[in-house]
Amino acid sequence: MPEFRKWRSINKFSDAYVLANKFGVGEFKYRGKIKLHGSNAGIHFENGVPYPQKRSDFVTIGNDNAGFAQYVSTLTFGDHVTGDEVIFYGEWAGPGIQKNDAVSTISSKSFFVFTVFLLPSDPEGEPIVVIEPDEISELVKDFFGADHENQHIYVLPWETDIYEIDFSRQNTCQKFIDSLMKTVDKKIAEKDPYIEQKFGIEGPGEGFVMYPMEGKFLNGFKVEPGDLISYIFKAKTEAHTVQKTKNRNHVAPEKPEGIEDFIESFFTEQRFEQMLNQIGGKATKEKTGQFMKAIMSDVYKESEQEVLIADFEWKDVPKYAAPVAKRWWFAKCEAL
Repeated sequence: MPEFRKWRSINKFSDAYVLANKFGVGEFKYRGKIKLHGSNAGIHFENGVPYPQKRSDFVTIGNDNAGFAQYVSTLTFGDHVTGDEVIFYGEWAGPGIQKNDAVSTISSKSFFVFTVFLLPSDPEGEPIVVIEPDEISELVKDFFGADHENQHIYVLPWETDIYEIDFSRQNTCQKFIDSLMKTVDKKIAEKDPYIEQKFGIEGPGEGFVMYPMEGKFLNGFKVEPGDLISYIFKAKTEAHTVQKTKNRNHVAPEKPEGIEDFIESFFTEQRFEQMLNQIGGKATKEKTGQFMKAIMSDVYKESEQEVLIADFEWKDVPKYAAPVAKRWWFAKCEAL
């Protein structure tokens, strides 16, 4: 079995802004794909053998994630599957995986590929990250056949034009994120354009994932292709926002007024539901430790910049956050 490689957590815009300023990156070109409301999944090929995975680990038919391993076991593969190590990352979405969005009402659970990693033979080497839909489509055809859509495997296309951003200019960044979030709330919140075009189904979507196409340091040198993915960020509709904030369009991180304000902001109903889905979608008391670990890990990663400017440290958070998370979790267990 190959070494597990998880799909990276996707930052907020403010995290990308802080990172760019930290390393002296100025101009970026971004383009967006639809963010589907499902469960993160992947198919990791090693020596021609497919290994299905969820965000945190490999899955099997006996230890599955919303039926993804079972689904992968039914796939037929193309004539060009090689011994190269390749990971197809995507969203496992459709009936019974999430609810309320257009994608949850399509006829069958489906795998929507958004990125491919081509892993090097040298363990110390960095993967080649493929985000261009046309290039991904060719790889999908090679590994899953030209009729891959008949197997419910789709390649997410570009959904936006190319945006140019200069992270060294905060006012320009503010105008950009204001405009982008207005588009998300006005268009995606009402109707997912990709699901409507592909399946003829109208209904709300989750938002955009914005991929950096090119970046330049302030000294004019280009950001290495392998480093670009660090600046990826998400723009969600208000209904899908897992963090309560006074201003959803903030460029720089917002300083919490105190630890209680921090708990209220980051430990939300939406985040709890997201983590429940990540660990299998069913709340049982036996999974309490798994749920708490997922919640704390997710908040730790997403709140790094906010904690840095807060009047408390991360070590202070679990004492106040654990009762809030456990109260929600045990209520969910009792409801089942």
